[in-house]
Amino acid sequence: MQMKKNSYNIVVLPGDGIGPEVMAEAIRVLQAVARQSRFEPVLRYADVGGAAIDKQGTPLPPATEIALEIRRAG
Repeated sequence: MQMKKNSYNIVVLPGDGIGPEVMAEAIRVLQAVARQSRFEPVLRYADVGGAAIDKQGTPLPPATEIALEIRRAG
């Protein structure tokens, strides 16, 4: 995926310690800052920790690892 100028790939990992409700508020803040600063956060959500264990049987599923590698390379 080619990114637009002033866009940032961000993998969102709501999980143990920082639950979905906290992450949702953090995303709202990020989006408000992005509007003011004229950049675009490109968000991709992935499972990690206890939520990943419940859904996929492992704390760090392969799809999450791939998402992190893609974002690091991008």
